[in-house]
Amino acid sequence: RHCAVILKEYTADSDILAKISENSFVLMKLSADQEELVRWLKPVFHRIHDYTRQYRTSFELNISAGIYMLQADDRNLEEMIFNASQGAHLAEKLHKNYIFCSSKVMQELEKEKQIQSDIDRAFSNHEFHLYVQFYVDSANREIVGGEALSRWQHPQRGILLPKDFVPIMEREKTIARLDYYALKEACEFLQCLYEQQISNFFMSCNFSRETFAAADFVNQCKEIIKRYTFPKDLLIFEITESVTSKKFTQIRQNIASLKELG
Repeated sequence: RHCAVILKEYTADSDILAKISENSFVLMKLSADQEELVRWLKPVFHRIHDYTRQYRTSFELNISAGIYMLQADDRNLEEMIFNASQGAHLAEKLHKNYIFCSSKVMQELEKEKQIQSDIDRAFSNHEFHLYVQFYVDSANREIVGGEALSRWQHPQRGILLPKDFVPIMEREKTIARLDYYALKEACEFLQCLYEQQISNFFMSCNFSRETFAAADFVNQCKEIIKRYTFPKDLLIFEITESVTSKKFTQIRQNIASLKELG
Protein backbone atom coordinates (compact mmCIF):
# COMPACT_ATOMS: atom_id res chain seq x y z
CA ARG A 1 0.00 0.00 0.00
CA HIS A 2 2.91 2.32 0.78
CA CYS A 3 4.36 1.64 -2.70
CA ALA A 4 0.97 2.29 -4.31
CA VAL A 5 0.57 5.63 -2.53
CA ILE A 6 4.06 6.82 -3.54
CA LEU A 7 3.74 5.62 -7.15
CA LYS A 8 0.34 7.29 -7.49
CA GLU A 9 1.82 10.53 -6.19
CA TYR A 10 4.44 10.44 -8.97
CA THR A 11 2.04 9.38 -11.74
CA ALA A 12 1.21 12.11 -14.26
CA ASP A 13 -2.16 12.52 -16.01
CA SER A 14 -0.67 11.03 -19.18
CA ASP A 15 0.61 7.89 -17.33
CA ILE A 16 -1.13 4.59 -16.58
CA LEU A 17 -0.52 2.91 -13.20
CA ALA A 18 -1.82 -0.59 -12.45
CA LYS A 19 -1.39 -3.34 -9.87
CA ILE A 20 -1.02 -6.56 -11.86
CA SER A 21 -0.25 -9.16 -9.17
CA GLU A 22 0.16 -9.57 -5.42
CA ASN A 23 3.53 -7.82 -5.41
CA SER A 24 3.89 -6.10 -8.78
CA PHE A 25 2.96 -2.75 -10.27
CA VAL A 26 3.20 -1.61 -13.87
CA LEU A 27 3.56 2.04 -14.80
CA MET A 28 3.27 3.09 -18.43
CA LYS A 29 4.95 6.46 -18.67
CA LEU A 30 5.52 8.93 -21.47
CA SER A 31 9.19 9.86 -21.39
CA ALA A 32 11.66 11.36 -23.83
CA ASP A 33 14.81 9.49 -22.81
CA GLN A 34 16.54 7.39 -20.16
CA GLU A 35 18.12 10.37 -18.37
CA GLU A 36 14.70 11.91 -17.82
CA LEU A 37 13.43 8.59 -16.43
CA VAL A 38 16.39 8.29 -14.04
CA ARG A 39 15.70 11.81 -12.70
CA TRP A 40 12.08 10.74 -12.13
CA LEU A 41 13.06 7.40 -10.53
CA LYS A 42 15.51 8.64 -7.89
CA PRO A 43 12.99 10.44 -5.64
CA VAL A 44 10.47 7.61 -6.12
CA PHE A 45 12.91 5.01 -4.81
CA HIS A 46 14.04 7.32 -2.02
CA ARG A 47 10.45 7.85 -0.84
CA ILE A 48 9.62 4.13 -0.99
CA HIS A 49 12.80 3.11 0.85
CA ASP A 50 12.01 5.73 3.50
CA TYR A 51 9.25 3.42 4.79
CA THR A 52 11.42 2.11 7.67
CA ARG A 53 12.17 5.59 9.02
CA GLN A 54 8.76 7.07 8.28
CA TYR A 55 6.84 4.39 10.19
CA ARG A 56 9.58 3.63 12.74
CA THR A 57 9.59 -0.08 11.98
CA SER A 58 12.38 -2.63 11.45
CA PHE A 59 10.66 -3.92 8.31
CA GLU A 60 12.78 -3.20 5.23
CA LEU A 61 10.97 -2.54 1.98
CA ASN A 62 12.99 -3.83 -0.97
CA ILE A 63 11.81 -3.14 -4.52
CA SER A 64 13.33 -3.56 -7.96
CA ALA A 65 12.21 -2.27 -11.34
CA GLY A 66 12.69 -3.37 -14.91
CA ILE A 67 12.31 -0.56 -17.47
CA TYR A 68 11.30 -1.60 -20.95
CA MET A 69 11.40 1.16 -23.57
CA LEU A 70 8.60 0.53 -26.06
CA GLN A 71 9.64 -0.15 -29.65
CA ALA A 72 7.82 1.07 -32.75
CA ASP A 73 6.68 -2.46 -33.64
CA ASP A 74 5.53 -3.49 -30.14
CA ARG A 75 1.93 -4.71 -30.13
CA ASN A 76 1.69 -7.38 -27.41
CA LEU A 77 1.08 -5.81 -23.98
CA GLU A 78 1.66 -9.05 -22.08
CA GLU A 79 5.04 -9.45 -23.75
CA MET A 80 6.04 -5.89 -22.83
CA ILE A 81 5.04 -6.45 -19.21
CA PHE A 82 6.88 -9.78 -19.16
CA ASN A 83 10.06 -8.08 -20.44
CA ALA A 84 9.85 -5.42 -17.74
CA SER A 85 9.16 -7.98 -14.99
CA GLN A 86 12.12 -10.10 -16.09
CA GLY A 87 14.25 -6.96 -15.92
CA ALA A 88 12.99 -6.41 -12.36
CA HIS A 89 14.01 -9.96 -11.41
CA LEU A 90 17.47 -9.34 -12.85
CA ALA A 91 17.77 -6.02 -10.98
CA GLU A 92 16.86 -7.82 -7.74
CA LYS A 93 19.46 -10.51 -8.41
CA LEU A 94 22.13 -7.86 -9.06
CA HIS A 95 21.01 -5.84 -6.01
CA LYS A 96 20.11 -2.82 -8.12
CA ASN A 97 17.10 -0.53 -7.89
CA TYR A 98 16.36 -0.78 -11.59
CA ILE A 99 17.63 -2.08 -14.93
CA PHE A 100 16.93 -0.81 -18.42
CA CYS A 101 15.99 -3.73 -20.66
CA SER A 102 18.56 -3.20 -23.44
CA SER A 103 18.91 -5.68 -26.31
CA LYS A 104 21.84 -7.30 -24.46
CA VAL A 105 19.80 -7.64 -21.27
CA MET A 106 16.87 -9.06 -23.25
CA GLN A 107 19.17 -11.67 -24.81
CA GLU A 108 20.36 -12.69 -21.34
CA LEU A 109 16.77 -12.88 -20.12
CA GLU A 110 15.78 -14.99 -23.12
CA LYS A 111 18.66 -17.36 -22.32
CA GLU A 112 17.47 -17.58 -18.70
CA LYS A 113 13.92 -18.24 -19.85
CA GLN A 114 15.14 -21.11 -22.04
CA ILE A 115 17.22 -22.59 -19.21
CA GLN A 116 14.23 -22.37 -16.88
CA SER A 117 12.06 -24.27 -19.36
CA ASP A 118 14.73 -27.02 -19.65
CA ILE A 119 15.05 -27.75 -15.92
CA ASP A 120 12.27 -30.39 -15.67
CA ARG A 121 13.70 -32.27 -18.63
CA ALA A 122 17.19 -32.10 -17.10
CA PHE A 123 16.01 -33.91 -13.95
CA SER A 124 14.11 -36.51 -15.97
CA ASN A 125 17.11 -37.20 -18.21
CA HIS A 126 19.68 -37.12 -15.36
CA GLU A 127 21.57 -34.23 -16.94
CA PHE A 128 22.78 -32.95 -13.54
CA HIS A 129 26.07 -34.59 -12.60
CA LEU A 130 28.20 -34.78 -9.47
CA TYR A 131 31.64 -33.20 -9.74
CA VAL A 132 34.05 -33.47 -6.82
CA GLN A 133 36.45 -30.72 -5.80
CA PHE A 134 39.07 -32.41 -3.66
CA TYR A 135 40.42 -31.40 -0.27
CA VAL A 136 44.13 -32.21 0.06
CA ASP A 137 46.13 -32.59 3.29
CA SER A 138 48.99 -30.11 2.84
CA ALA A 139 51.28 -32.13 5.13
CA ASN A 140 51.32 -35.32 3.07
CA ARG A 141 49.48 -34.20 -0.11
CA GLU A 142 46.90 -36.96 0.27
CA ILE A 143 43.29 -36.48 -0.86
CA VAL A 144 41.16 -36.59 2.30
CA GLY A 145 37.74 -35.46 1.10
CA GLY A 146 35.78 -33.45 -1.40
CA GLU A 147 33.07 -30.91 -1.97
CA ALA A 148 30.07 -32.05 -4.01
CA LEU A 149 29.47 -29.69 -6.94
CA SER A 150 26.60 -29.82 -9.43
CA ARG A 151 27.19 -29.45 -13.16
CA TRP A 152 24.49 -29.50 -15.81
CA GLN A 153 25.40 -31.41 -18.97
CA HIS A 154 23.03 -29.51 -21.25
CA PRO A 155 22.46 -31.27 -24.61
CA GLN A 156 22.71 -28.00 -26.58
CA ARG A 157 24.78 -25.67 -24.37
CA GLY A 158 27.37 -28.12 -23.03
CA ILE A 159 28.41 -28.04 -19.38
CA LEU A 160 26.66 -25.31 -17.38
CA LEU A 161 28.10 -24.05 -14.09
CA PRO A 162 25.89 -23.39 -11.03
CA LYS A 163 25.97 -19.63 -11.71
CA ASP A 164 24.03 -20.35 -14.92
CA PHE A 165 21.12 -22.16 -13.27
CA VAL A 166 21.18 -21.97 -9.45
CA PRO A 167 20.03 -18.29 -9.25
CA ILE A 168 17.11 -19.13 -11.55
CA MET A 169 16.14 -22.13 -9.41
CA GLU A 170 16.42 -20.04 -6.23
CA ARG A 171 14.16 -17.40 -7.74
CA GLU A 172 11.63 -19.95 -8.99
CA LYS A 173 11.67 -21.80 -5.61
CA THR A 174 12.83 -25.08 -7.20
CA ILE A 175 16.31 -25.12 -5.65
CA ALA A 176 15.34 -27.73 -3.03
CA ARG A 177 14.87 -30.28 -5.80
CA LEU A 178 18.48 -29.81 -6.89
CA ASP A 179 19.73 -29.81 -3.28
CA TYR A 180 18.18 -33.20 -2.50
CA TYR A 181 19.23 -34.60 -5.87
CA ALA A 182 22.84 -33.56 -5.16
CA LEU A 183 22.66 -35.07 -1.65
CA LYS A 184 21.57 -38.41 -3.13
CA GLU A 185 24.43 -38.31 -5.66
CA ALA A 186 26.94 -37.52 -2.89
CA CYS A 187 25.63 -40.36 -0.71
CA GLU A 188 25.91 -42.82 -3.60
CA PHE A 189 29.51 -41.71 -4.15
CA LEU A 190 30.39 -42.19 -0.45
CA GLN A 191 28.66 -45.58 -0.44
CA CYS A 192 30.65 -46.65 -3.50
CA LEU A 193 33.92 -45.72 -1.75
CA TYR A 194 32.84 -47.44 1.48
CA GLU A 195 32.11 -50.68 -0.37
CA GLN A 196 35.69 -50.49 -1.69
CA GLN A 197 36.96 -50.27 1.94
CA ILE A 198 37.64 -46.50 1.66
CA SER A 199 36.12 -45.14 4.88
CA ASN A 200 38.19 -42.03 5.54
CA PHE A 201 37.00 -39.81 2.65
CA PHE A 202 34.51 -37.11 3.67
CA MET A 203 32.06 -35.29 1.41
CA SER A 204 30.76 -31.74 1.86
CA CYS A 205 27.32 -30.89 0.42
CA ASN A 206 25.97 -27.38 -0.17
CA PHE A 207 22.36 -26.43 0.51
CA SER A 208 20.58 -23.17 -0.15
CA ARG A 209 19.46 -21.45 3.02
CA GLU A 210 15.82 -21.74 1.99
CA THR A 211 16.18 -25.52 1.74
CA PHE A 212 18.12 -25.68 5.01
CA ALA A 213 15.45 -23.56 6.75
CA ALA A 214 12.50 -25.74 5.67
CA ALA A 215 10.54 -27.45 8.44
CA ASP A 216 10.77 -30.82 6.66
CA PHE A 217 14.48 -30.51 5.78
CA VAL A 218 15.73 -33.07 8.32
CA ASN A 219 13.06 -35.63 7.41
CA GLN A 220 13.83 -35.23 3.70
CA CYS A 221 17.54 -35.77 4.36
CA LYS A 222 16.84 -38.72 6.65
CA GLU A 223 14.78 -40.43 3.92
CA ILE A 224 17.75 -40.18 1.54
CA ILE A 225 20.56 -41.00 3.97
CA LYS A 226 18.91 -44.05 5.60
CA ARG A 227 19.35 -46.03 2.35
CA TYR A 228 23.14 -46.08 2.79
CA THR A 229 25.53 -47.73 5.26
CA PHE A 230 28.64 -45.52 5.02
CA PRO A 231 29.68 -43.81 8.32
CA LYS A 232 27.47 -40.74 8.60
CA ASP A 233 30.21 -38.56 10.07
CA LEU A 234 31.76 -38.55 6.58
CA LEU A 235 28.91 -36.32 5.43
CA ILE A 236 29.22 -32.56 6.00
CA PHE A 237 26.43 -30.06 5.34
CA GLU A 238 27.13 -26.49 4.25
CA ILE A 239 24.75 -23.56 3.92
CA THR A 240 25.43 -21.37 0.87
CA GLU A 241 25.63 -17.59 1.26
CA SER A 242 23.53 -16.80 -1.81
CA VAL A 243 20.06 -16.67 -0.27
CA THR A 244 19.23 -14.85 2.94
CA SER A 245 16.80 -16.43 5.36
CA LYS A 246 15.24 -15.06 8.53
CA LYS A 247 14.21 -18.54 9.77
CA PHE A 248 17.18 -18.72 12.12
CA THR A 249 15.28 -20.66 14.83
CA GLN A 250 14.30 -23.38 12.36
CA ILE A 251 17.85 -23.50 10.97
CA ARG A 252 19.27 -24.00 14.49
CA GLN A 253 16.74 -26.77 15.17
CA ASN A 254 17.63 -28.47 11.89
CA ILE A 255 21.38 -28.30 12.69
CA ALA A 256 20.78 -29.88 16.11
CA SER A 257 18.64 -32.65 14.60
CA LEU A 258 21.26 -33.38 11.93
CA LYS A 259 23.97 -33.69 14.59
CA GLU A 260 21.75 -36.26 16.34
CA LEU A 261 21.77 -38.27 13.10
CA GLY A 262 25.56 -38.30 13.26
